[in-house]
Amino acid sequence: MAGSILYCFGFGFPFVMWLCMRIFKIEMKYVSLICLYGYSLTCFIPVLILCASGFAWLQWILLLYGIANSTAFVLINLWNYIRSIDDDKKRYTFLGIFGAGQFILFLILKFYFFGSFNSKNVQNNGNSINLN
Repeated sequence: MAGSILYCFGFGFPFVMWLCMRIFKIEMKYVSLICLYGYSLTCFIPVLILCASGFAWLQWILLLYGIANSTAFVLINLWNYIRSIDDDKKRYTFLGIFGAGQFILFLILKFYFFGSFNSKNVQNNGNSINLN
């Protein structure tokens, strides 16, 4: 399930960005956006491994770092394209859509993948197991 969600997000979110860029008359290949976004997600490899520790405060810090790093990487590499949008309203719309997508990724990672680690009880085939 985790792989399906991340692959859908990894291909779907660049597609949404590509559509926005097409609407704003910015020429960039979809494959280039997939590659750029995929590279931006590599910072999550050590972050997600460390998040398995189960400490909620550490998960928040690491995931915020990962999202900030990923966002900065994409924005730095797309800044010349974003800057070419003449209308400030369109530019901020694009940045808002990108920011919303990154925030949704953050919420999925935190609450869907790592929400169960914070619980003292883990469900195993419908049976509750106490980890104390």
